[in-house]
Amino acid sequence: MKRSMDQKATTSTAATQQTEPEVVAAISSGDGQSAKEQTIRERAYAIWEEEGRPEGCDLDHWLRAEADLDLSLST
Repeated sequence: MKRSMDQKATTSTAATQQTEPEVVAAISSGDGQSAKEQTIRERAYAIWEEEGRPEGCDLDHWLRAEADLDLSLST
């Protein structure tokens, strides 16, 4: 069954103007996370935004953010 554009928009994992505050809240809530995890989460989110919010790249963004942090800590 094909989805209409409206249905796809409501089920997409990409943030929209309507969901943006919820996404930001999820990113910024570090409940139960280490400072390192929170830093990685924020950097991964920034990478996601820089790339135009593509779907399905979350692991790649996380790993790149983790590598960025490791590199910054080693210098």
